[in-house]
Amino acid sequence: MRQTGELYHTFTGHADEVTALAVVGERGKWLISVGIDCTIRRWSLKPVDLKAAREEAKKLKEGEEVEKKVEEKKEGVLTAEEEAELAELMDDSD
Repeated sequence: MRQTGELYHTFTGHADEVTALAVVGERGKWLISVGIDCTIRRWSLKPVDLKAAREEAKKLKEGEEVEKKVEEKKEGVLTAEEEAELAELMDDSD
């Protein structure tokens, strides 16, 4: 937590090391992570979504089944310019 420095929540999802993190959006609405596993992940930092993520993690830890929401396909987080830059970087890795 910001006030105490205590860990509030750990997001999981990458199959390997995370190489970059960014807080983006209006008022830091999203956490974006990039991993060695060639994936980009996005998590909501809205208080209601953080609370739900913590509750889900607690249920998983206790061995309870968790119902997964199917998220609607939304516009990409990256701008067209950022997507082009990312594609160029991915092509340069040869």
